[in-house]
Amino acid sequence: MEIEIVRDSDGLESLGSEWEELQARDTHVPFYSTFAVVRAWWAAYGRDDGHELLVVTARHNGDLVGVAPLSYRPQTRYGVPIKEVRFASHGDYLAFLLEPELPAGTVTQALMDAVLGQSDWDILNLTNIPASTPFSAALLRSEHHTRLTPLSENPYLDLREYPDFEAFTADRLPSHTRKYRNRLLRDKGARFRVVEGDAEGVLDRMAELHRAERDFLRARGRTERHSLWDDERRVEHYRRIYAEPGTGLTFLLEGADGTLLGYRTCFVHGRTLLSWNSAYHPDVADYRMGKVIQYDILEHLYARGDVDRFDLGAGRYPWKYEWTDRSTLSYRFRHDRPALTAAAPPVRLRSGPPPPVDAQVRADRVREDRERSAAVELERQERDLRRGRQARGPRHAARTLAVGAARAVLHRARPPVVYYVPHPDDEAIYMGASIWSERNRRTVVVSLTSGGASRVLPWINERLGQQVTREGLERSRVADLRRSVHHLGVAPADVHVKDLPDGQLSVELVRTVVEEMARLHPGASHRTMSYLDPHPDHAAAGEAVRQAHAEGVVEDCLFHVPVDLVDESLGSPVPLSTAACDAKRAALAEYRVWDPFAERYAVGLLSVPDLIAAQTVEPRERVHGPEVDPPADGTGPV
Repeated sequence: MEIEIVRDSDGLESLGSEWEELQARDTHVPFYSTFAVVRAWWAAYGRDDGHELLVVTARHNGDLVGVAPLSYRPQTRYGVPIKEVRFASHGDYLAFLLEPELPAGTVTQALMDAVLGQSDWDILNLTNIPASTPFSAALLRSEHHTRLTPLSENPYLDLREYPDFEAFTADRLPSHTRKYRNRLLRDKGARFRVVEGDAEGVLDRMAELHRAERDFLRARGRTERHSLWDDERRVEHYRRIYAEPGTGLTFLLEGADGTLLGYRTCFVHGRTLLSWNSAYHPDVADYRMGKVIQYDILEHLYARGDVDRFDLGAGRYPWKYEWTDRSTLSYRFRHDRPALTAAAPPVRLRSGPPPPVDAQVRADRVREDRERSAAVELERQERDLRRGRQARGPRHAARTLAVGAARAVLHRARPPVVYYVPHPDDEAIYMGASIWSERNRRTVVVSLTSGGASRVLPWINERLGQQVTREGLERSRVADLRRSVHHLGVAPADVHVKDLPDGQLSVELVRTVVEEMARLHPGASHRTMSYLDPHPDHAAAGEAVRQAHAEGVVEDCLFHVPVDLVDESLGSPVPLSTAACDAKRAALAEYRVWDPFAERYAVGLLSVPDLIAAQTVEPRERVHGPEVDPPADGTGPV
């Protein structure tokens, strides 16, 4: 089998006729991997930003039998520029083209060998590979099967299940659909229309409405909402697709005065419609526009009779399953070169002399060392029991009781310690080893926010087809925090989430939480981020504890320094044992997990990859006490 690689526009154009002949034979080729769509993508993305074409072709006896439509995408990892290989297109379904008259595994392996054999890529990341196709089956049968993981469900309607629209509505129509539709017709004089391609400048009208919906939702707290119409290259890609005859189809609902009230736009692929974008006017937000326009679309399609399948797009939105029980699955293929699986080098910090230590601090450290020694001995005894070194029988039972009694004594002898965490992942990055080292005390972790304002949400939604809401992101982050602190010895009942406004923490809000914890846990130690931290949420948490200490609400308090952002002259290093470092690494690992089916989105890794990498390689923590003065220039928290 002869392999060739196309890297420029001329080479791509020269493949046009053969590519289209192959896609006509390969009935499993997704719309988004057809020649017209890939050519439109390259025309939009191939002129800047370091995007490069990597189309791998396979020939047998001179005939084109396989195409891997790929590209290089510029990325950074741990701050280092890298090359990521992805499909040369955007869409819910992407795949290699394979000659159906040859074994799929043979052609797939030849293409994959050629891609993996290239020396100038760092990550191979192929998303939205449709299941139940020869391409995905070939990967699952190969040595690459472990790198293929489920990514998304894709609901669809099979219109052939029902003989007509009346039969469909009698069985599948979501509740109250007709009620909302009748209200819209009565109140707005709405009418339904269908536009082909970019007739009447419909793409510009859609862009304007989509941005209006985005602004409306952001004003109501949906800060993660964005508009794909703000991405000039993606818009150009779609304009070129819609310029192809018979490719784009848009369903409109307009008011009596011609105002665009809502739309759903689709791509036409044979007898399948692929839904890819929709929006509604803020004035009709209470009319359930998704239901109303879908009703009119299906009524229209049953009347036309030339569509068998209406694909609702990637993502398991509940509203989609109101219309159908059917869905397909798509996969991700991910392969990192070994050099990139190693963590980044630690962040280098400036050195400086430690602050002076007074007699009281020395006394406290002596006491803590003694307690730490007792805890280490207790840990050794517990480890011996876990490893089965003690003989089973009465002596073993007695030893178990003794260890339990010793732990209970330690818990009673020392008051609890409360950690205030501004955002999920702060506890693992800045405090993890310290929390673990306190495991012989009752340790309470209070997450002040749910982390819903993370800036990576739009990026996650782009990868997954916009299926994660802010609420879903918050659930994911809080769940990661609970998994993280489990490795640090914190009991589930001692994890509390206050859900204060992420990105808008104030000293007053945090102060109420500190006072609550002080009442619930008299004599407790209190730990949080430094009030000198550049991050305003972190600084607010620290200032609230500092003020509570100054007013006598709490006595023992320490503040964790963001070691990646400040001079090492601030604070003192926390002594970390090997076991404490291992526990911290286990906690950090929970923020690296990407598993959308389990609502795990690796938010920590996507947000602060350098921090997580550096702390994994060389865990370090620093703290200071309340005696450190805030800046005299007034730049501290207010």
